[in-house]
Amino acid sequence: MNTDEAGRKKCVVRACATVFYYWVTWAPLTRGSAATGYAVMYGLLLACGYTIQRGPPNGIQADWEAILRSKSNDFVKRICNVWLLRPNVLVKEGLEKRTANTATTDELLELKKVPNVMNTITTLRQMLEVLNVQEIEDEKRSK
Repeated sequence: MNTDEAGRKKCVVRACATVFYYWVTWAPLTRGSAATGYAVMYGLLLACGYTIQRGPPNGIQADWEAILRSKSNDFVKRICNVWLLRPNVLVKEGLEKRTANTATTDELLELKKVPNVMNTITTLRQMLEVLNVQEIEDEKRSK
């Protein structure tokens, strides 16, 4: 990984961790708010082309790390040092070999082959149809 890629990765991870921090600290402390924060962080990283290969290390709960820190920068620094920017935690989607326990490169979703949503769904009706796919499939099965 060259320095430009490493710098981009660090910026992306720090931005995603910051979103997680604000979600967890501003969201109501109800059942599921931290899980939603994790899902959002994982989704943001995926959208930027990175997959997380390993969860937080034993003894680290990112939501509590965020809740117990008063500044986002303190949280981001901590969580990046102990988890997200450690070697072999994040993999650039489709570019590096996976371990035997994970998907092979042939099984990866190649983002270049995925159709562009703006070009595929062009009308409000198509948007609503996409959002209601499950209902449409259920109707077809019941007939």
